Amino acid sequence: MREASGGCDDALVVRGLSCERGERGLFADVSFVVPDGHLLLVTGPNGSGKSSLLRILAGLMEPSAGSYRPPERGTFARSIGYLGHANAVKIRLSVRENLTFWAQLARAQKTVEPILQRVGLGAFMDLPAGWLSAGQLRRLALSRILIGDARLWLLDEPAANLDSAGEAVLQAELTRHRAAGGSAVVTAPSDIEMADAQRLELAGR
Repeated sequence: MREASGGCDDALVVRGLSCERGERGLFADVSFVVPDGHLLLVTGPNGSGKSSLLRILAGLMEPSAGSYRPPERGTFARSIGYLGHANAVKIRLSVRENLTFWAQLARAQKTVEPILQRVGLGAFMDLPAGWLSAGQLRRLALSRILIGDARLWLLDEPAANLDSAGEAVLQAELTRHRAAGGSAVVTAPSDIEMADAQRLELAGR
């Protein structure tokens, strides 16, 4: 259940969340607080509920028990930037057209070209997205989060398919976001290097 804002500065407050899929429990009684400027790294094996946790926090699923309070800056949808497993790229559109489409959906005021430069896709702006490698597609998906002004980022295995340069881009953008007062919940199959991150392990049930 999503709570109304209580006026607290914390970006995200989670109390006793549980999630079930059919007859199977994924996780139970998960609680945490992610203050502004902080990052929570959620790890665990496949099937432990990492993706389901993010979908609940993004308002895409209902928990079986518990509650959470997201940031209340603007509308609910625009206060959260959600990146799932799927890149949600339109392969027939160019790289620039994809990000322009997302910018329009988010009513973003930023210019797309500098964002694409930041994620290392400046030389590919006018190519069809279908020509990109798996790692480049993930960078393009990340640019969708950067074009908005969401206070809370929910990133489901954002480093998937990224090479070392792509991982450096991801780390730099997370650092920039946190320095600006934003917060993030990031999932990974195992522990990865995330500076000053809180950690939560979902072991599955």
